[in-house]
Amino acid sequence: MRFDSLNIPAFGPFTSCSYDFEPSSHDLHVIYGPNEAGKSSLLRGIHHLLYGFPASTDDDFLHEYKKLRIGATVSDGAQSLTFLRKKGNVGTLLDAKQNSIDEGRLKAFCGSVSPEFFSQMFGLSTETLRSGADSLLSSQGELGALLFAASAGGAPIESAIQKLQAEADKLFAGNGRKANTIVTAYAAVKKHEKELRANSLSTAEWKRLNQEIDSAQREFDSKDEQLNKCRMRQTRVQSLLKAIPLIHALQTTHAALATITLPHLPSDFPARVTEANSTLANATALISEHETSLLSKQARLVEITPFENIVRDAPELDSLHQTITQHLNDLQNLETLQGKLRQLQHEQQLQLQSMELKDRETLSALPNVGKKQLHGIKQLVESIAIVERKRDQARHDFNGTTSALAKQQQKLAALGEAKINDSLRALSSEVEEHNKNSKVALTWQDQRDDREISLQQLTNQLGIGYLSADEARKLQVPALTVVEQFQKDENRIKEDLRLAQQMLDDLKTSAVEIEAEIRAGSDNVAVVTKNDLVDARTARDEYWNQLSQKLIDKKAVETGEAEALSRKIVESDQIADTLRDHAEMIGKLTTLQRRLTSNAEKQKQVEQTVARIKDTQTVFETKWRQHSSFLPGRHFIPIELNAWLVHWDTWLNLDAEMSSLEKKLQANRAKEEELCDALRKSLQRNGESYTILATCLSNRLSEAESVNGERKAIRVDIEASNSDLSAQREAFTQAEQKLASAIDDWTASLSEFQINNTALRNVALNQLEARHTAHATDRDISACVEQVASITRRIESYTEDLEKYRSRHLPDSASLDPANPQITEKRLADLLASAQVRRTEHETLIRDIVQVKEILRAKERAKDAATLQIQQLMTEANVDFPEGLPDAITQFENQQRLRQKLELTKAALNNLAGSMGVDALIKEAEAEESDSLQIEVRTLAEEIEGLQALRDSARDVLNDARKARAKLEKATDEAAVAKQFSANALATVITQSERFIRLQHSIAFLRAQVEAYRKKTQGPMIEKTSEFFSTLTNGAFSGVGAQQDDGDPDQIHLVALRDTIEESVATPDSLNTQALSEGTRDQLYLALRMAAIDIHLEHHAPMPLILDDVLMTFDESRSKAFFKLMKTLSRKTQVIVFTHHQHTANMASQFISTEQILRLGANSNA
Repeated sequence: MRFDSLNIPAFGPFTSCSYDFEPSSHDLHVIYGPNEAGKSSLLRGIHHLLYGFPASTDDDFLHEYKKLRIGATVSDGAQSLTFLRKKGNVGTLLDAKQNSIDEGRLKAFCGSVSPEFFSQMFGLSTETLRSGADSLLSSQGELGALLFAASAGGAPIESAIQKLQAEADKLFAGNGRKANTIVTAYAAVKKHEKELRANSLSTAEWKRLNQEIDSAQREFDSKDEQLNKCRMRQTRVQSLLKAIPLIHALQTTHAALATITLPHLPSDFPARVTEANSTLANATALISEHETSLLSKQARLVEITPFENIVRDAPELDSLHQTITQHLNDLQNLETLQGKLRQLQHEQQLQLQSMELKDRETLSALPNVGKKQLHGIKQLVESIAIVERKRDQARHDFNGTTSALAKQQQKLAALGEAKINDSLRALSSEVEEHNKNSKVALTWQDQRDDREISLQQLTNQLGIGYLSADEARKLQVPALTVVEQFQKDENRIKEDLRLAQQMLDDLKTSAVEIEAEIRAGSDNVAVVTKNDLVDARTARDEYWNQLSQKLIDKKAVETGEAEALSRKIVESDQIADTLRDHAEMIGKLTTLQRRLTSNAEKQKQVEQTVARIKDTQTVFETKWRQHSSFLPGRHFIPIELNAWLVHWDTWLNLDAEMSSLEKKLQANRAKEEELCDALRKSLQRNGESYTILATCLSNRLSEAESVNGERKAIRVDIEASNSDLSAQREAFTQAEQKLASAIDDWTASLSEFQINNTALRNVALNQLEARHTAHATDRDISACVEQVASITRRIESYTEDLEKYRSRHLPDSASLDPANPQITEKRLADLLASAQVRRTEHETLIRDIVQVKEILRAKERAKDAATLQIQQLMTEANVDFPEGLPDAITQFENQQRLRQKLELTKAALNNLAGSMGVDALIKEAEAEESDSLQIEVRTLAEEIEGLQALRDSARDVLNDARKARAKLEKATDEAAVAKQFSANALATVITQSERFIRLQHSIAFLRAQVEAYRKKTQGPMIEKTSEFFSTLTNGAFSGVGAQQDDGDPDQIHLVALRDTIEESVATPDSLNTQALSEGTRDQLYLALRMAAIDIHLEHHAPMPLILDDVLMTFDESRSKAFFKLMKTLSRKTQVIVFTHHQHTANMASQFISTEQILRLGANSNA
């Protein structure tokens, strides 16, 4: 295949460009363009042209996505194809008339060259040349890798091996001391196993910890009881010390109150006195102030001048003021309109003369041409012209297509008939479809391998590696929802047990504290209740009734019965006294007793709850074992099985996906075997592989297409021409009909508007436009006359009203000036504004006078009430004059302060006395010495400090024991988690080890394949590379050779050979690739690629070779050698060289004609 031409309507920087490649015995072409001219875009566009646009492209910076187009004419011998490629998803291959065509027509030219192979083999750029030359250094010239890469179009096989080796090194490398994946996972296994052993819990340890908690609880209770006793005595002594100064203050306050003889007064007496005096003073001051204001307002009211007459005309005067601006505008507009009217009348006179009409009446008699009607007539004229052009074009197209059709039919008749085997074509379609599916199958295979690795890893993590896949699928695994419910139940049971145990501990602690309070209170007073008093009195009364009955019956009283009665009477009286004197403490102790009884009942209930929860826990564990024993020898806890089930669901999904992918792969292999049998039968080639048979079929069909391609193309063209001819005939007929209809409409329009239908269309259109303009001018004149009359009426009315009110309110002023009415209107407006101000002031003064009089009356009443209030306060305080009220207030405040101090002192003493009473506290305080009490306080403080430290130490021991028990409870869950993590890490070790082994096998396999390819292709590739390399270096090097590595005999390296003269004998001298210069390495890699292309062309159809700026490191002599080599290669296939250097294009003219040198932009045809 070769390119005959490139046609680029819209792509990248190109717009409507075309380039022709003239055929020659040496099919070598050079395209020159400076930087940014679009060489790289053109190379990319050629790939899109042959194989379609990608899903997204950056070449839409100038043209829209949907408008991107690039086309060409390609040929292969006598067969040729002209086509376009557009951006899209389907139907992107178009013929020259932009109709969709089958992709198979283009594929027949491309043959077996895939898009990737075309890019790698036939599209060589500066970047690929430099990267290939760098590979000579990176692979150190290893021969097998270089030959394999060159034949694969530059595919870096050595880098693929290095990637596999890098992945293997990440898994495991060296002596295993590095932090690779396998080493890290194995360390995690050891770490989690250690955590599992550390978190294991024994029954003996659990019992020992509970015993420690009980012992610590008893020790804490003992120390707490001793501490409470000392604190109670300390509180009593401190109360006595605080009471002594308070008792002295109480006696002093009683003595001070006795000296005040003021009668009893209410607490608000000082405030009432102050309020009454303030009210009296304010009322007196305000009365004087308002009397002065009233006189001033009455005087101002008399001074205001009359305003009633002009205020009555306020609406009319305000209207005149509001419309003065409009009146002035009317005066100005009237003059303007009169000028406009004269101008319009002059224009109308000129229009009537140009239309040869006598007057306006003659114009009015003619039909009026509206704006829409005139626009429609203009469109009609334009449509007539368009239809005439379309008719002429349709006639021309019809005649041209008829001539072209006749030529094509003559050419087809000259070619004759030929047949193509339909069965082979159908088989080719099946092979093509299967090849597409095989590409998808490669993805399926990769997916299956990935899922197999993941499945094996999950199998190891789940611990079911000893089971087959079928046995694993049959496991009776509980549902995830069931396990989650079990886990919720387990958490709930544990939480309930923890809360119940905590509640029991809190109740026991609370009981100890309540008992300590009861003991502390019982030391000072006996605990008795009203029931005890009732029982004592009942027993006393019953004993008295028995004794009195004996006296009534005159029976003898036994010795001691009278004393027993006396004891019962004293006992009941003592209980009554105790209830009376210590009611508060007894009530407190009674409450504590109730709390203690309630605490005991709650403890019993909580103990029952704990026992019930433990029974529930036992039942739960039995049910759980029934659900979690589906794997022999393994017991799960809910949290562990929950995590296990997540992996299990993933395992099931992966297993189902693997089964589905395996079925697809088996179907694909079966289809390939079926096609292979059909190909062997059809091609009669037994023993060949499917790939070879498919290639043979493609080559045979390509040869058949090359024979019949022209015939098929001509038939397609004839069919398209017949279709075009029918469409053109129909278009011509429709154009004739539209033209006739448009002319009829034109004639009718002229008749309607009384225009001579023989006049030319442009003349008639001018007449209609003149008539439309004249009618519009006539309408403007009528409207202007009406406006002048209306404005004149408004001016006369305004002037009349203004003069009327001037004579009424300004009789002494000058008469109205019609040219300046604003002067008179301004005087009237000022006069009205002044009158309105006076009216507002008059009304305000009237309201203010009424309001001031009302205030004066109210203040007189307030003054009388305040005087009466002061007299009442004098009576309450027992004073004769108002001046005595301040002294009474002072005595009252002193009396209130002393009473408040007395109450505070009594309250403080009552608070210190507590249940023993204030009198008892005073009596006890008076009996004690302050110094001895101070000594006892210090002694008690020291004892309390020591006991507090012992109690805190016991409490810390108890808390530490409880925390240890909680930590051991948590350790059970942590042990299960550590067990699962250990299993996961072990599965990672197993899976990654298997992956490491597979990677090592893959690396060994690739190296073996490279070595086998080297042995197979070393001869012809070395021979052709030597020839091309010698040509490119102008004989500086005689060629290339294979040489063993001195350190590793299994390694074969590519070396450059050159001849040196020693003792008149030519001996080859070899240079390693690292010793070559940058430019020579580029030339060596280019020679390798050209050798691979030359070998490829020996067995396949030619394909254009495109080289983009590959001479960056070539000097002038070797650049000429390059064109010499390309000229030789162009005998086998088309070669297109891109360059951005003018001197390179000039150099190319020494080897090819100027017609074969194209310039981007300059040689394009729009």
